[in-house]
Amino acid sequence: MSQDQPDKDPLIGSVVDRRYKVLKRLGVGGMGIVYKVEHSYLNKFFALKVMRTTKDETDRKRFEQEARLASQIRHPNVVEISDFGVLPTSQPYFVMEFLRGHTIGDAIYTGFIDSQLICHIGVQISRGLQAVHKQNVVHRDLKPDNIFLIDPEGAEATESPDGNDDSAQAEPAFVKIMDFGIAKSMNNNLTGTGMTVGTPEYMSPEQARGEPVDWRSDQYSLGCILYEMLTREIPFDGKGAFEVMYKHLNAAPMPPRQRRPERADYISPQLEAIVLKMLAKKPKERHSSMRAVEHALRDEASRLLMSSHDTVIGPAPMPPPGPNGRQTSDAIDTKKTVPILRAVSPPDSSNNRPTRKIDVKDQAGMIDIIGRIGGIVHSPRSVASVKTPAGPLERVLSWLHSLWDRLRKLWK
Repeated sequence: MSQDQPDKDPLIGSVVDRRYKVLKRLGVGGMGIVYKVEHSYLNKFFALKVMRTTKDETDRKRFEQEARLASQIRHPNVVEISDFGVLPTSQPYFVMEFLRGHTIGDAIYTGFIDSQLICHIGVQISRGLQAVHKQNVVHRDLKPDNIFLIDPEGAEATESPDGNDDSAQAEPAFVKIMDFGIAKSMNNNLTGTGMTVGTPEYMSPEQARGEPVDWRSDQYSLGCILYEMLTREIPFDGKGAFEVMYKHLNAAPMPPRQRRPERADYISPQLEAIVLKMLAKKPKERHSSMRAVEHALRDEASRLLMSSHDTVIGPAPMPPPGPNGRQTSDAIDTKKTVPILRAVSPPDSSNNRPTRKIDVKDQAGMIDIIGRIGGIVHSPRSVASVKTPAGPLERVLSWLHSLWDRLRKLWK
């Protein structure tokens, strides 16, 4: 989403519906403009999305449907819609929670991410999607720039939509799914048969063909995102949208460990298999449910935590030669277990990356948030409960976690 700020925006400084004071523009999307606003009575920040001026009635219905569908989904991993209205200019708007953080697209641009953390991010996206699909809604536009990573401090705990949380303790929700602009309700269809909508780089084969889609299409898109988080490259790239869609339909994705041979020791075969199954061409060959995806990723995160490997991350890309032709050494892998390694170059495939360049301040903010999230998932708290008796290592980790909780309470 572009963040271009025009010199004169009539909404900035105004008050919408006598309660939302418009502070600044946050970004511009295909259908609307998003602003940061403050509620005049609650003294609380929100995000206000206003539809662009258009005479296309279908676009207006889609915008209204986005607000309606998203407002029906109540889950910690899905952005919350709280209000809807129409401006004096006849432009509809809706109000959603204001998120402090960065998109997964920003994280990919910043550097390689710890494999265990990728699993936990996938778990929370899977949980959010379960809540979406439970309302008979298919997102249809999942991509890194539509998923937000937020500061987990003080965040609401996330759990499975059916209430059966299989983690030792419910994790704070540090993932938010957003942008339901082209989401489809299984009870309503604003897209004609044979029409193709979505982002080609993350589009399932059936979506590329313009066929009816269900929750398995979102699973495929999530597989594309996890693949990109592991490799910093999208599964299929091309010179244009049609070439990319053709590859989604006909080409087999290169396994992540082959795509990034220098990271083969840090991408487990188990995680690779989970992602490749999500990218199966035929929907029936993918995981049987999003719940199954959640279980698979959580089990792999637990296995990685309990493994004896020194690290589960790969080396950052080497920086380009300096003016004197020598290589700088500030990005050399130290093989320490850290949640993210700073990248000194953009991803190899640059389609659908963040539309603004990540500056030093934003990179620092992104790394700080990843560090906070990593502090949660790199702990016994993130281990899935196992019905077999705990071994010596599990008992030690559990005792250390209890001790840490007691010390933290005493400190407070």
